Amino acid sequence: MFGYYFDLALRSLRRNKVLTALMVLAIALGIGASMTTLTVLHVLSGDPLPGRSSTLYAPQLDPRDMGDYQPQGEPPDRVTWIDGMNLLQAKRADRQALKSFAICCCPVWASCWARTRRPCCLQPRATTMCIA
Repeated sequence: MFGYYFDLALRSLRRNKVLTALMVLAIALGIGASMTTLTVLHVLSGDPLPGRSSTLYAPQLDPRDMGDYQPQGEPPDRVTWIDGMNLLQAKRADRQALKSFAICCCPVWASCWARTRRPCCLQPRATTMCIA
C-alpha cells in the first residue's frame, strides 16, 4: 500500500512540480505549527517558579467596616493606601512589594478637550518594592 502511494506521489511530482511543492510545504507548515503549539503548551503548563511556587502568597484584606461585612462576600480587589503601607512596613515577608493604583485626570491635547469637554483620565500603576 505504501508503494502505491509513493508511486502516486512520484507521478504527481512529474506532472505538477509547483503544486506538489506547495502541498509538501503546507504539510510541513502544519506539522511545524502543531509541534510549536504542543511545545509551548508543555512549557507553560509546568511550574512557573520551580522551588518557589509553594512560598508565594497573595494576601486578601478586607478594609471595610464590620457594618458592611457579608459572610460569603469577597473582599475588594484593592486596599487603601494606608492599609497597604501598614502591611508593607510590618515586614512579614522576606521580599514584598506594594502595587498602587491611581486615577490621574488632566486636560491634554486642545482638540480632544474642545471636542469632548472632558479631561483625559489615566490609571497609572506604581510599584513600591521593599526588599529586606
